[in-house]
Amino acid sequence: MSSDIILQGLSGLFWIITYILIIKKSVKDKTYGMPFLAICLNLSWEFVFAFIYKSDVFQDSVLNMVCS
Repeated sequence: MSSDIILQGLSGLFWIITYILIIKKSVKDKTYGMPFLAICLNLSWEFVFAFIYKSDVFQDSVLNMVCS
């Protein structure tokens, strides 16, 4: 297993943890955890690189689809 795959996996894991913590904080505070525009831009970025500009490497494609 190469270091690129490990780093991409860790990156995806930490983003998932970040989103979970943002959601928990927003529920606790009864407000938005992230600005709406930032969420829209982030989701569109993930969609584009998961489904439109697919990577040649299978692991990159899987990680992008799982993390989006």
